[in-house]
Amino acid sequence: LYPTESRESGTRQLIHLCRRQNCSNREVAAQLDVPVYKNVLRRGAVAAVAAPEYDVAADPRLPRSYEMCCGECGSREVVYFQNAVGVNDDRLVLTFVCTNEECKHAWLSTDATSG
Repeated sequence: LYPTESRESGTRQLIHLCRRQNCSNREVAAQLDVPVYKNVLRRGAVAAVAAPEYDVAADPRLPRSYEMCCGECGSREVVYFQNAVGVNDDRLVLTFVCTNEECKHAWLSTDATSG
């Protein structure tokens, strides 16, 4: 059964329909207070990069820049990627990570102090 919206008789209802041919099974959703899907976005992209699950700086799939300067060690080589910052945030925010083995400093493109 697939969720869909019924607009019959001027009211909106969540119903579940069968999509098989010659099947007219139709059920009205009973628990409307329970969400079908909830997308939760959290702020704090730098905290997620500060302790990565893998070595982000050594990832060959990420683009590199030689024009940014690390605010911690002064290295000119960084990797960067786009990171979701918050709900309804339409800004493009990049996360930069220094590729220096001893440094691995991470910062956001919105930070005024680093980069």
